[in-house]
Amino acid sequence: MIPMPQLTDAVPQALPVGAAVGSFVLRGEHSRDAFGIRYLATASSSGGEVLIEEFAPAGLSVREPSGLLAPLSPAHALLWDEGLQAFVQESQVLGGALHPALMRVASLWRIRGTAFRMWPRVEGRTLAEVCETMDEPPTEAWLRGLIVPLLDALESLHGAGWVHGNVRPGQILMRDDGRPMLLDTGAVHKTIGARMPQHPAWPEPGFRPPELDEGANGQVPGPWSDLYSLAAVARFCMQAPCSAQDWEPLAGRSSAHEGSRFAAALERALLSDTQKRPPSVAVFRRQLLAAAATVAAVPQPSQPSQPASRHAPSGFGDEAIDGESSPEPRPAWLEPMHADRPWEQEGFQAPRARRWPKLVAGGLGAIMLAAVAAYQLNGYEAEPMAMADSAGMAAAPLPARSPPSAGKVLDATPERGDSPIAVTPLADPEPAPAPVPVPAQLPRQASAPPSALGELRDRVASSSLRQVPAAPAVPVAATPEAQCAPRTQFALYRCMKTQCEQRRFADHPQCVRLRLTDEPPG
Repeated sequence: MIPMPQLTDAVPQALPVGAAVGSFVLRGEHSRDAFGIRYLATASSSGGEVLIEEFAPAGLSVREPSGLLAPLSPAHALLWDEGLQAFVQESQVLGGALHPALMRVASLWRIRGTAFRMWPRVEGRTLAEVCETMDEPPTEAWLRGLIVPLLDALESLHGAGWVHGNVRPGQILMRDDGRPMLLDTGAVHKTIGARMPQHPAWPEPGFRPPELDEGANGQVPGPWSDLYSLAAVARFCMQAPCSAQDWEPLAGRSSAHEGSRFAAALERALLSDTQKRPPSVAVFRRQLLAAAATVAAVPQPSQPSQPASRHAPSGFGDEAIDGESSPEPRPAWLEPMHADRPWEQEGFQAPRARRWPKLVAGGLGAIMLAAVAAYQLNGYEAEPMAMADSAGMAAAPLPARSPPSAGKVLDATPERGDSPIAVTPLADPEPAPAPVPVPAQLPRQASAPPSALGELRDRVASSSLRQVPAAPAVPVAATPEAQCAPRTQFALYRCMKTQCEQRRFADHPQCVRLRLTDEPPG
């Protein structure tokens, strides 16, 4: 259950029991503060319990008889709209799956003239309540189990372009399993809180960084602001048992952890000068890891049990905190709470390098090696087979080509999806006359007589009918050994094995001897 501070000032009337918000039915008011009302609700289908929060700023809102919520007067309309916009923007950011240690908005509605958002109902107590009931301060290992998940949650929020601005013990929920969860940000309070009629004060002001207060002397909020608040929370836990409402960072200087490198890292994040604080979660995490490297191994606490950090320590050794590089100048954002782009801060994790190009290159290299090995093993066998085939083709006579018979349809196969073309049956074509060679030069002075032309035509026709003598056939080797010459040793053995597998040499004495002795002649 998420507790909320009660408000004594006049507030708008809550919705009645049984009213519907989306597919949920309101069961009654849970709590309220200066900026909204929270209701207990159940899902109409499953009956599961949730918390639904309505944007209803006190002193600016009025509930109409129809149930709609509206600004109290036209003079408050502009301020009311600014707060509503901040409420919606915060809900949209927290609606993404940023980190398990950051409370996630499950649904958002723009109905009844205002906006509603749904929170899952998580059982547990706030860190402020836990520290009030402690018998003694927690160990450093317990504090690390608290800080590490919250650092990861803040880093994911900073990557989305937002400063939380409301990190304090009352906004950290300690679940029943011991894991911490950071609740909603202070977007609405920062946007309109200072201009509201009742001017609500920040709860637990000792954890608020000075640059977020009015008249901050030009100090710019940023990720370092949340690190200040988180370090103040850790310092508060070192003083347990104590109350968070009246706690001040300077009041808790002496503790069991005083003088340790862990406490020194917290003190650096609590400096009033923002330029001297860690500029990002990554730098602050590195400082804490460097402090942990000099501490002897401590048994893991049973509570809180935090999920494994996404950032494993690597190679920081005994690096001193004072050896950290100084932060670079920071950009001056006018509205860091509603920035529309992530910050370019030092230490953000870069995307992991893609490994598929290396895998593809390795696969291609393996294929090339396999092809070379196959060629070395089979190349000697393929060569004699090709030579035998070429010898057989040379010895065989070429078949005479005959013209297509009448009525025969040519069988054509279409290529790559082309539609087949119908071929019309053709009659036997008449034999074409033999081409008549043209003389190289004819005398231009006088034309040949008709008798001479006829004699020339008869002579050319008779020469065209003469048969061209066939080329002499290539002699075929009579033995497998002759066919494989001039090979020797293993190449001769492989070639003769190939030749003896052919029908013409199957019963040859050299092949019979090769099969019996498995050795080539010679």
